[in-house]
Amino acid sequence: MNRPQLPRGRPSGRTSQPARWPDDDDGDLALIPLDLQRIVGVVRRHLRLILLVALLAAGAAGAYAYLRQPIYSANAVIRMRDTRASLTGGLAAGQDQPVAGPEVNPLLSLIEVLSSRTVAGAVVDSMPLLRVRVDGLPITALTGVAIAAGQSADTLRLNFTSQGVTLEDAPTAAPVAYGTPVGHDRFLVMVGAQPAATSAQIVLIPREAAVNSVIGNLQVRARPNTDIVDVRFQADDPSVAQQVANRLVILFQGANAEDAQHESHSRRVFLEGQLREADSALAQAREAVASFRVRQRAFSAKERFTSQQTSAGQLAARRNELTTERQLYQQILQRMDDPNAPAGEAILALLSSPGLGENPAISQLSEQLARYQTQKDSLTSGPYGSAATNPDVTRLTALITTTQDRLALAVRGAISVLEDRIAAVDAQARSAPPSYQKLSTNESDEATLLEAVDAHRQRGDQLREEYQKARLAEAVQVGQVEIVDPAGTAAATGLAPRLIVIFGLIMGLTAGCGLAFLVEYLKPTIWRQQDLAGMLDSENPIVIPRFSSGRRLFHAPRQHGAQALTMIGEPRGGTAEALRALRTKLIFSHDYANLKTLLITSTAESEGKSTMAANLAVAFAQQGVRVLLVDSDMRRANLHRMFGLERSPGLSTLLEGRADLADVIQLTTVPNLSLMAAGSTPDNPAELLGGAGVRGTLDRMAAGFDLVLLDSPPVLAVADASILAAMTHGVLMVVRAGRAERDAIGAARDQLEEVGAHVVGAVLNDPDGEVVRSGGAYYFYGYDSTSR
Repeated sequence: MNRPQLPRGRPSGRTSQPARWPDDDDGDLALIPLDLQRIVGVVRRHLRLILLVALLAAGAAGAYAYLRQPIYSANAVIRMRDTRASLTGGLAAGQDQPVAGPEVNPLLSLIEVLSSRTVAGAVVDSMPLLRVRVDGLPITALTGVAIAAGQSADTLRLNFTSQGVTLEDAPTAAPVAYGTPVGHDRFLVMVGAQPAATSAQIVLIPREAAVNSVIGNLQVRARPNTDIVDVRFQADDPSVAQQVANRLVILFQGANAEDAQHESHSRRVFLEGQLREADSALAQAREAVASFRVRQRAFSAKERFTSQQTSAGQLAARRNELTTERQLYQQILQRMDDPNAPAGEAILALLSSPGLGENPAISQLSEQLARYQTQKDSLTSGPYGSAATNPDVTRLTALITTTQDRLALAVRGAISVLEDRIAAVDAQARSAPPSYQKLSTNESDEATLLEAVDAHRQRGDQLREEYQKARLAEAVQVGQVEIVDPAGTAAATGLAPRLIVIFGLIMGLTAGCGLAFLVEYLKPTIWRQQDLAGMLDSENPIVIPRFSSGRRLFHAPRQHGAQALTMIGEPRGGTAEALRALRTKLIFSHDYANLKTLLITSTAESEGKSTMAANLAVAFAQQGVRVLLVDSDMRRANLHRMFGLERSPGLSTLLEGRADLADVIQLTTVPNLSLMAAGSTPDNPAELLGGAGVRGTLDRMAAGFDLVLLDSPPVLAVADASILAAMTHGVLMVVRAGRAERDAIGAARDQLEEVGAHVVGAVLNDPDGEVVRSGGAYYFYGYDSTSR
């Protein structure tokens, strides 16, 4: 039967240049742009890896949450306020002024003191328990610790029995009863009761290390816009955290009160000395005044001088008052004479001046001028105001001008009167006797002595007042620190174990996705039709999906017999429809007229080329094409098993000359389909396939059949495929989705191009459903009479 002559389709438009894997300008591998479908595809392809990493991370987080040493935090609340000032009614406030600028925050300064090594050292000295590290039992099992002064480091190894506690370095010593100190002369501990452990090690750390530990676990923070401070301490034992937090605030409160009381005491002692000196100086000054008055008898002269001096001062004050009033009138007159100054402003200044407002004439003229101005403004303002040529406006303008002139004249008259008054005061001052102008020598000396008395009296009064404040402050036994809330039961810090596991799971999912993308790009493989089309210059490669029943068509280990022949076992399934689409694509290609021999190969093993060759041969045979299927993979022959035939004689028998062509061709149960098995495995299949008579043998096969399909080994595995590709009319590449690497496909393509092979198409084999998981879709689902 002749091959069916179907109408030819239009040329595919392919260029003579083969498609290349997208490279950048430097020839390095270019990253594939990511879209949502590709991202979802990567996640679906590597879902097992992502879940594995997520589970491992969640497991690690759970182990950490279970095995970690819990940290407990105790919080005490204090208030920084001047309690001394409130108790003394403000008399003791403001005595301790820091030597700093206005930008210094006293609250932050006290916080720094609370966090200092001095306070931490006081806590360590008052709690010797902070200087020990216990391994083997809880620290609360120690009911007492005694450390001698200067002892920096030591180690006690204790054993616990029912009789008591023994030192490991003194095994012969009698056990010490529980509740009794045990240890060395300079380092003793006390265990209250027999613990569950049989031994423990207690290490004494240096004082500075303990101080550093206290500072490192201490957090002091002020609440915003308040004088409240939170003092938080963390420890691996809740009772220790609570004790240290309370001890910190108590010691700081006591130290602050003691410092304040000490400063008040020092201030009181200082003021006592200053007050004694001031009282002594005041007594001496009073005695000097009394002696001077007895000697000079200057009481009457002093009184007269005082009277004269008072009169002269009154005259000077009166002159200053008149001079100021005259200057005010002159300024107002200048403002009235200024044509650019608003009239209303001048009137307001006149009415607000005490002197001018009390003048009846000026007050009357000012009120009249203000009235005229108001009437004019009411006529000319607003959207319906009158123009300047309006008779009423003209009349008011004339009245305003006349009144202003009369008012200015009245102000000038007032200024003239003031100048006359100033002249009279000057004349009265000049007529004063010379005794008004200066003190006599005796009176000057007396005034000096009296000034000294007043100065000493004032200084003594000030010192006496400060001395009373200092006594009150010294009597107050408080400072600036008030404990609002002592530390309660310490609470565990950090995340709850469940949240840690959830966080670990989220981090694991994130890391798993990142690892999936890393694997994707470190080992790029073909997942979709578009990727394969660009690699092999094949338009719309056919995708071979899974079996409709859920079985995988090309899956290792290999399927044998009828299980692999989906064209026979499931002729209406999606896989069979895809194979028919491949057959149609080849028939309608412009190469089909000359396509007598077709080589089916792949880049590597386990990509499904043998099963593809068998099913494609069945598809062509069912179309009425006489097909010869040749198993040219003499190393791993498989086609004979699929059809239930013998392996030998076969191709190797024919090429070795031990049989004729007709002797090695076997009929199958499929009409129009014959099989040439691989035959026995030769010593060197590549040399056998590269012999001089192989091309003639292929021509004889093509002459006896419409189509010869050859199943060859993978291109990159051995040289057999390249040798046969150079002798056949076309090559069909089978690529397994998710397994075939881009570099391998490119290398296989280049190798076929070097031998002059012609790749007529490509098949994307997808037994694992990678196309769908990468965001693609299948188009062949077995549409038949049972479909709805």
